[in-house]
Order: sequence, then structure tokens, then C-alpha cells
Amino acid sequence: MNSKNIQVIKQKKKFLNIFLKNLSKDCLIYEENKIKCKDLLSYICQINRFLKKQNLEKKTIIIQIENRFHALVFYLAAIFSETTICPLDPKLPRSRVNNIKKLINAKTIIKKVNLFEGGIVDFNILNLNNHDFLLTFSSGTSGEPKGIIHDSNNVLGISFSYSKLVNFNRETKILHCLPEYYMAGIINTFFACLCGLCQIIIVNSFNKRSIFNIWSEILKYKINFIY
Repeated sequence: MNSKNIQVIKQKKKFLNIFLKNLSKDCLIYEENKIKCKDLLSYICQINRFLKKQNLEKKTIIIQIENRFHALVFYLAAIFSETTICPLDPKLPRSRVNNIKKLINAKTIIKKVNLFEGGIVDFNILNLNNHDFLLTFSSGTSGEPKGIIHDSNNVLGISFSYSKLVNFNRETKILHCLPEYYMAGIINTFFACLCGLCQIIIVNSFNKRSIFNIWSEILKYKINFIY
């Protein structure tokens, strides 16, 4: 094993240890439900069992999950899998999604995931090696959209760095109001927040119609960081 792979494994273990050392910490709030670190560990294992059962390891899959909380938990679980995920806007036309599926040779499209409380945590099913974790597309403003592959080491490295840069910590309460298929919604307001043990409050995606309602949510949850 070369030094690069050792560093990757250390980084994934570092991320995993955040949950292990803070099992009772409320890290996510969604629709008034408080999700602890120990709950996330259970969900991570549930999804990884699903990926193994469906033979989706080392495959590329498209994610179009409308439930924002379920989508983010799926991405979190995928970090510890061998699967490559391609998050897309659930409202994209089917023809566009089918074209992307063909272009990236995706195995399937995931639109729903069922999670239950109290699932068994089995760390033996988690992948701690680096793998091609995330596939996103450029905006296409300067030509045809281009696919960009991010490995798990890259995503976690950026997340830890950003978390340190903006001083995310246990006292930080951040409003997650960016689309979960958008890089800032995946890294800046999710993975990086978990790296800093922030409390993440998941609300509807920000748009011009919610520009006034969003302030009531900031006050309600006593938000002290907004991106």
C-alpha cells in the first residue's frame, strides 16, 4: 500500500471518528426531527447494505431523491461505499435524465430510499479506500455540460479545509438551503459542516419566492451562519 492510499484511509477514518466520538450530538434537524450522529451511522450502514444487495458497488448511479434529508444521507453513505453517484435535479425532464444516464453509463436511477430507526451498525461493510465518489456536470454556459469526477479523498479534503477556513464548530448553526445536487449544497453546507460538528438545519431550497420566508427560519432556529 502506497503512502497516498494510507493518507486516504486515515482521512476517511478521521471523518468516521467524528460520528463515533459524538454519538449523542444532534447534527441534523429536518422537519422538526433531530438526527443524532448515532442515527447517521445506522443510516449509512442501511444504505451500504442496500447498495451491496442491489449489486451497485463499483457502478455509477443517478440520484434524484426528492426528500432532501434522504438525499443528503445517501451521499454521506456513498462516501463509505464503492459506488459513484451522480446527483441530478429531481425536476429535470425525463428525456434529459435518460440522455445523461446513457452518456455516463449509469446502472440505475435512485428516486427513493427507505430509512428506519435502530438499524444495526456494521463497520465491516464500509469502504475506507479512496474511490470515484461523485460525478457532477458543469453549467454548460460556455458549451456542452462536461462531467467532472471527484474522488472521496478530494471531497473530504476540501470539506475539512473549508470547515477549518470558516471556523465551523459545535456552536455553529447553519441553514442548509442550497440544492443538494449543487456542489455548495453538498460540500460547503453539508460535508464541511459535519467535519466541524455543526448543527445543520435542512429547509426548502432557496429561491426568489422564499426570499422573505427564509428570515423567519433563521430566527426560529437561531441560525448564526448562512451561506
